[in-house]
Amino acid sequence: MAVLTIDEEKEIPVVTRKETQTSVIFNSEEDIKSITQYIAGGKWSVTMFTQVGDINTEYVLPDTNIPRTEISYYKINDLIIYTETNIEMSNVEDITGNGTINAGYIPKYGDAFIAKVMGGRIGLFIITEVNKKIYNLHDIFDIEFKLHTFIDSDPTMYNDLVLKTVKEYTYDKDAITDYNAPIILNKDYIKKTEYKRYPREITRYYIDNFMDEESNTIILPTEASIFMDQYLLDFIFKVVSTDDDYRIIKLTRYQIDKIDDVTRTIFDILINKRVKLIKKLNRNLKFYLIPPASARPQVSMLYYSNISYIIRDVEYDLPKFNIIENDEYLDRDIETFEEPLGNTARRYVFTDAFYNYDLENMGYFEKLVYSYLEDSVINEELLSKALLEYETWSTLDQYYLLPILVLIVRSASQHIYMEL
Repeated sequence: MAVLTIDEEKEIPVVTRKETQTSVIFNSEEDIKSITQYIAGGKWSVTMFTQVGDINTEYVLPDTNIPRTEISYYKINDLIIYTETNIEMSNVEDITGNGTINAGYIPKYGDAFIAKVMGGRIGLFIITEVNKKIYNLHDIFDIEFKLHTFIDSDPTMYNDLVLKTVKEYTYDKDAITDYNAPIILNKDYIKKTEYKRYPREITRYYIDNFMDEESNTIILPTEASIFMDQYLLDFIFKVVSTDDDYRIIKLTRYQIDKIDDVTRTIFDILINKRVKLIKKLNRNLKFYLIPPASARPQVSMLYYSNISYIIRDVEYDLPKFNIIENDEYLDRDIETFEEPLGNTARRYVFTDAFYNYDLENMGYFEKLVYSYLEDSVINEELLSKALLEYETWSTLDQYYLLPILVLIVRSASQHIYMEL
């Protein structure tokens, strides 16, 4: 008995009509790791045509004589079938096999898929049996399939499947780590791929402009003194990693949260999304001179690192520092398309309009932040605007808003929902 070997290299066959412009994405192989002990064989990348229907639908074998009005398909690109055994054949007309699908959807009797097989030929296979199994409360599906035809010999059935395709998807191998659905529309996959490049791009830009080599930390650029926001720095460590920029590992992490009795800041709200607490936050945190070196290690560490000013909540009779009005503050000589913050009084990070939930007077970035905090779907128009314009923002806006932008765009790339 001959053995048919599987080549995982993907090939898209030529068709006689323009295919639909949508597609689906699937999860990474990591979602199968918990059950790999039950599966022998290898991974086979296929293009699946799964029948559209519901619990009352009677699923049938592909048939060119059935009109599109009576049967339609979703096309899933790059789907992985975990083959349990080598595909065997006694002759070219009798090729069968079996495998496992763990992809967040239910395969059906009569579904068809195309895949590259021995000699580089593209075969069209039909699922002849489906059995559900449960491992660790997780549904997977064992399938049996049979070769119907080779496309190069007879493309009729394949082209009929394409003609009856109503939506196109792709299996996303990163879905498990990105917290996405394993299958999503192609337009969403393209959007996700685009969003995923921005955290690294923004982080590199940010490190280039705000990392101080002397103190090995993120500072606000000024003429002389070093200004460091310890709450912002702690937030940065939570939203970026060495995968975004290797220089993150060089940053000194100062533990100075005990200097003042500040229980939470806007950065805590951004992490845990406790929107109702925003109005209760202290919005008057400002840069103040660092306390003298003392017995407290966290203060001494700052003092001997030549950091002059940190964010504090102190009594009003102590010297305050308004960074915007200070002569040492270095703003960029640029022109913004539009100010990201509103026109009310500027407070800690955002304006009064933001803290008061005054949508009329918020800037577009403040509205974007609320979109992230409140909505299941982030406002893509505002996000695209921020991604286009962030290099034109003022120095102070870039210092505070770029790490927040990284958080939001990363969230946008990780929340794509399956419609299959």
